[in-house]
Amino acid sequence: MSSNVPNKRSAPSLALSEENKVSRHIERLWAAHQVDALRASKRVSEAIRLASKQQLVTPVTGAVVLETIEQYKEMGLTPVPVDTVPGIPEPSTILLMLLGVLVCLGRLKIIRLRRSNDHV
Repeated sequence: MSSNVPNKRSAPSLALSEENKVSRHIERLWAAHQVDALRASKRVSEAIRLASKQQLVTPVTGAVVLETIEQYKEMGLTPVPVDTVPGIPEPSTILLMLLGVLVCLGRLKIIRLRRSNDHV
């Protein structure tokens, strides 16, 4: 017996076995992509659940950043544990580190060339 109701799939589970652990950053990138796909297919409540679980700021979720516990209490909010807040180096930090390595390598090359020219 066929149904005229479209097959509604739920978001894939985020549960990973120990041998399939991935970096938190990769997991969050995947989740951001899934949230976009869920939104595009009009499954906004699923997108909200996934984005909230992964602590993503998206078009359907947001973040509240306050400075003190008292401010959270005044607003009736509960702050998330500090160790669950994702943090990754900004691209500018990585680029700056890469630039520093390249400058050091370039400087070493110049020193070696000068030494080899001095011996000639």
